[in-house]
Amino acid sequence: MKHLKILTFIFFILVSQLAICQTNEYPFSVLDSLINTKFKKEFSNPLINYSFLLDYKGKVKTYNSKCSEKDSLNPNYHMIDLEQENQDCKSVYGIASLTKFYVAVLIAQQVEQGNISFNDSLGKFFDIGSKKFRSITIEQLLRHQSGLKNYFGYVYMSNKVYRNKFHKRKYMLKYKNYKVRRKNIGKTIYNNSGYLILGIVLERIFDKSLESIINSEIIEKYNLKNTHPYPSKSIKNLEHPIYNYFDYINYQDFRFHYMDDAFSAGTMAASVEDIYKFIHLFFKTDELISEETKKLFLNPNSDNPNFCMAIRSIIDPETGQIYGFGGNTFMYTNRFYYSVENDATLIIITNNRGFEGETHQELFNNFSKITKIF
Repeated sequence: MKHLKILTFIFFILVSQLAICQTNEYPFSVLDSLINTKFKKEFSNPLINYSFLLDYKGKVKTYNSKCSEKDSLNPNYHMIDLEQENQDCKSVYGIASLTKFYVAVLIAQQVEQGNISFNDSLGKFFDIGSKKFRSITIEQLLRHQSGLKNYFGYVYMSNKVYRNKFHKRKYMLKYKNYKVRRKNIGKTIYNNSGYLILGIVLERIFDKSLESIINSEIIEKYNLKNTHPYPSKSIKNLEHPIYNYFDYINYQDFRFHYMDDAFSAGTMAASVEDIYKFIHLFFKTDELISEETKKLFLNPNSDNPNFCMAIRSIIDPETGQIYGFGGNTFMYTNRFYYSVENDATLIIITNNRGFEGETHQELFNNFSKITKIF
């Protein structure tokens, strides 16, 4: 909880100090001051890293607490240019459930190409499970409204991190008793299992593995040099997963925690710069999907206006529309926020989390406060 509280504190500091800034002045100097005064202790631990990206009306700056090029004011923190080629300054982190956003875009692209429909049911792709299971639609899975039992979860035992076997594609294809709660169909209930199944749907469409799909349809197609299907020790600039100040990169059971294993509910890895590029392509261009499909993608859920397909939504009376999402594992945490009216983006990512509760809505609301001052 400690580190997410620190991230949340950023927003309150920004709000209090931005009030003295000129109307059109972007608060990079405020962040520099905040970093030098509030984060010195956190960044003194060599295991922990934070990366931030802030974009206001096209002015983009990225911060990396372990950049090899040191800032004269703060040896642990440096502001870098988005397009600079020093890969040491572009740390890669596991992005956890933010993977769902990429998966949803891949599904939407297949809809546009006529290979699938949002209204298609799972019976088109599966001959297993109950009639209720095979009647679930692609759109219901995307919106977390399928009623499907959430089979995917964690168990914490004897200081070892385990992940259950439902992330394994072979096991999922053999399992025949998927439970669907009729009373939950059409209700927004966050569900990892639905996105695991969407990954299998993609594999059936492309006739290749999810890892290959991510490589060809995301990484290569959009030139995302610091994006990967999963964290791996082979990634030179990977920030090691840290829990309670312990490095889990060589832990004997780390193979159960997103290492060298692609699945569609949350294994991708990326730098903050690459995350920004993908978000930018989605919101500000039609390179990923058309404007027509995007409107459907961003149309709020019928029962919960704060959810769309794969991302969150909030409309503030003063600020307007803001979208955001993120993800947590035991080690990695990330959040992104995009203000439509203010053309502002904020991305935060770290390699140290712990077992604290979800704080996404709190961060989301504080970004809304910041954009009011821009």
